[in-house]
Amino acid sequence: MRFLVEGTTSPWPEALPRAQCSTDPAAPADAVILLEGAATDGLMARLAKHDKALLPIGNFSGAQFKRADYAGPALSEVGLTEFTAKAIDILGRLSELPPPAAPSDRPALEAMAMAFSRESELLADWCPLVPEAVRYPLLEGIPVSRESLEDLAAGDLLRRRPFDTLHLCGHCGSSRLNVREECIKCGSSNLRQTSLVHHYRCAHQAPAEEFERPDGGLLCPKCGDTLRHYGVDYDRPAEIFHCGDCGHVNDEPAVGFVCMDCGKRTEAERADKRTWHHYALTSKGVAALKAGALPARSLGAAIARIMGTYSPRDFRLLCDYQSDIARRYERPLCGGVLEVANYDELAQRLGGRRLNQLFTLLAEIISQTLRTSDAVALSGRLVLVLFAETPRAGVERALERMRQRADETLSEPVDLRIDIFEADDWERFMEQVP
Repeated sequence: MRFLVEGTTSPWPEALPRAQCSTDPAAPADAVILLEGAATDGLMARLAKHDKALLPIGNFSGAQFKRADYAGPALSEVGLTEFTAKAIDILGRLSELPPPAAPSDRPALEAMAMAFSRESELLADWCPLVPEAVRYPLLEGIPVSRESLEDLAAGDLLRRRPFDTLHLCGHCGSSRLNVREECIKCGSSNLRQTSLVHHYRCAHQAPAEEFERPDGGLLCPKCGDTLRHYGVDYDRPAEIFHCGDCGHVNDEPAVGFVCMDCGKRTEAERADKRTWHHYALTSKGVAALKAGALPARSLGAAIARIMGTYSPRDFRLLCDYQSDIARRYERPLCGGVLEVANYDELAQRLGGRRLNQLFTLLAEIISQTLRTSDAVALSGRLVLVLFAETPRAGVERALERMRQRADETLSEPVDLRIDIFEADDWERFMEQVP
């Protein structure tokens, strides 16, 4: 084992032979050992810079470091032996995985490789040091976002398990919020809680301080009677909140948030929420890891996620129905077949992650172009569209708008091939339906 050592190295620990160690992060290493005084802030970024983010880490520094795969007291022969055994197991599982086929897939594959090699979930954890207030300790040094993890889960590469739901600042999106009771009229937190006193005899009701006398008794400010016996002369029917800024009195304060990052206020009912999850690797995720590539979704799969599609059976029934109407009443009818002709070239060049992002944007353009009356079904990589009550000229105009928006919006050239079938060529269109 070759160890990268971080922390105090003088005097050198007897359990750690110098011949197998280096303090240079660029030097070849199989595992990382943290000793007393190790600078853990930014450690994972330094390791990632030298392609060492996945290396097993043994923490013998005495300080907490949640990314560590093994933690023990001051380094000893026993501790080194136990950590080495665990590191060999982790390295063995990593050796089963090929390098990523596409650079854009690397962060996601490294995140999944961390779960695979540690045989562990990617666990969310509280972290007040970041605006999101949540982090994934195992993913430190790996540039993968929550959105990327959610995308992997949507593709059935990871399985979600709920962690918590956090409110967001309506101005900067931070979850570092102070929750407070506020005046429902002016939003101030300068509230004073007091009792409401009800005088039975004259029916006067007011905050307790209006009844309080300097000597400690209670005197009705309306009729001047002294209130001596609770339940006989008066009662306290409720607790109220008095605003020290605007003077408003209310029996139930509002709840609001003040952001600790930008200092701005957000009303609770208007605050957005973000749900965080733990993630476990699925069998499909393991297959992607061992293939060294994220599976690229088809355009149809992206459309299905955004706008939904008909099953082949229902689509066929709908096509037959519209075809009967078109023949009987001589109404216009068209079908369209959409296909990304340069799919293989894009998949090889972009990798699964970037191709999926590209198809998501294209699917949004297509969904915005189609009408709610247009029906969509999938057949392999083909996207089938039924344009009821639409002549060929109308379909061509819609498809031209679609192509134009795709050319203006997409960062990659997508060869979107579109074939149009009219009623007199309906059998050829129906041959495309699975």
